[in-house]
Amino acid sequence: MKLPAMVPIKSIIVAPGQEIVEGQTVALLDQDFMELEIKNLRRSILVGSSLRHCLLDSTAAEFTTFLPNDLDAESQLQMRAAIKDCQLTHQENIQQQQRLKTIRDRQKTRLGLLEHRATLAFSLTSKIEEKAATAIEFALEQERLTHQLEQLEFELVALDTSQQRELLTRGKTLEQEVVQYRRHLAILQRYSKKHAFNHPSQVKFFECATLACHKVFCTKPPLFRC
Repeated sequence: MKLPAMVPIKSIIVAPGQEIVEGQTVALLDQDFMELEIKNLRRSILVGSSLRHCLLDSTAAEFTTFLPNDLDAESQLQMRAAIKDCQLTHQENIQQQQRLKTIRDRQKTRLGLLEHRATLAFSLTSKIEEKAATAIEFALEQERLTHQLEQLEFELVALDTSQQRELLTRGKTLEQEVVQYRRHLAILQRYSKKHAFNHPSQVKFFECATLACHKVFCTKPPLFRC
């Protein structure tokens, strides 16, 4: 028989070598610690779920400035910090993209001016040889600027993809954490109304090694295990 590791034991009330009958109380559970942990888990679920939603939906960051009225002070503090983190993430992503877009737009302007200059220079040149040289010169410059513009467009797409991948990764991690929190919460809620643990069958209680978490006492096989 195993008691989940997250269920806190306040004290063990049987001794090594003692015969245990079915239904006998063998341990008292720490109700105060359990209630505190349930409260913390609920807060973690709320904060984690809200942050995940905010990260995966950039528009949500603009509408999560209000908080439920029934939140305690600690939960409100953590929620505000999560929302702020989300907003900063989206702002940094926008700023990174905007810097590249500004460079790209300047490049487009230079390309447009180059075409105008090429047309003007070509019209002012009378000799065929000079016209040919002028056309080649501006064609090469146009090709260079066009290549740079294409590179900037590629970098913009790559940046957007990288940012979205990072947000999805963070969202997936938060989702996994919330699932784990909910599992722990369900277990603690199942034991929260119990003040003691009663063994389900008759057995002899053996002495067993103390583990690091100090939550183990055993029969053979172990009765409780972390």
